[in-house]
Formats: sequence, C-alpha cells, structure tokens
Amino acid sequence: MPRRRPDPSAVVESVMGNLLRVLNAREGCCETRPDYGVPDFNSFIGLYPDALPAISRTVREQIEMFEPRLTDVDVSFVPNPDQPLALNFHIEAQLSSDGERRKVSFETVFADDGRAMVRR
Repeated sequence: MPRRRPDPSAVVESVMGNLLRVLNAREGCCETRPDYGVPDFNSFIGLYPDALPAISRTVREQIEMFEPRLTDVDVSFVPNPDQPLALNFHIEAQLSSDGERRKVSFETVFADDGRAMVRR
C-alpha cells in the first residue's frame, strides 16, 4: 500500500504550532533541557536597539535546535513605525517534509507581555 504524502499546508500549520510553543517557552522552564526557551525580552528593553542582533540570534538558535523540519533559518528584525518598540521578526527557512524541501516564511511578533505570535 503506497504511503500518503502529508498535506503541505498541514505540515506548515504543524511547524507554526511548534514555533509558537518554542518561542513562548521561557528560558529555564524545562529541567531536562536548560537550553529550551527564550529569555524574557522585556529585560532587553534598556539595551534597545543594540540588543536586536542578540534577540534575532536567540530566536534563530531556538528554531534551529527545536524545529528540525526547518533549515537555513534566517531571522531579521522588521521595524514597525507605528510601534517603534515592538519586536517584529521575519523568519525565512527551508522546510523539509517527506523528502522535499521548499522555502517558507513566517512573521513573529513578541507582544508587550512577552508572548509570541506566529503567522504566515
């Protein structure tokens, strides 16, 4: 019996759900994986905008470690003139699924309360 290929949109939804979990996990939340989770980016506010490269790097590293379906991950800050202190990032990567690779992109916004939102 031939194996069914996963629906590409279902795979992307699954990746987005995992990114949401990873980016909303706080550093130190998992005893067995102390490297799982992001720091509270509100603590970086005094270093803004100089902290943006470190925040982008942290987001990229978390994606690379905890979402294995994504490779060649690039995270870039996207300023929002209407919300100059908002942390908006554009994520581009290669999605590997069922032996195929394709380019995907997501937008991630960290709200004032530190929660991440992920959308296409």
